[in-house]
Amino acid sequence: MIEQWERQARPFFERHGSYPAAFERLLNAVDASSLHPAHLLTHARIAWQLGHEEQARRFGAAGLARVPPSASILARELSDLRAEMSHDR
Repeated sequence: MIEQWERQARPFFERHGSYPAAFERLLNAVDASSLHPAHLLTHARIAWQLGHEEQARRFGAAGLARVPPSASILARELSDLRAEMSHDR
């Protein structure tokens, strides 16, 4: 287990250890066109939490535009986030 911590967990947590700077770098480095709609939802939530409203809206809109019809729960979560962002203006 310790070996796995050193190999996987430590690099993950070190990469995201400085809040909010690490998350801002994550958002700015991502190519939204290559992300799955579920990842776009996560990125939209992160951006919203950081106060990057326009970026959050772009991630959410991109996710909603690409969510497949069979992913109704994901579509609802994206729609709910969009409504929350519109309401909290």
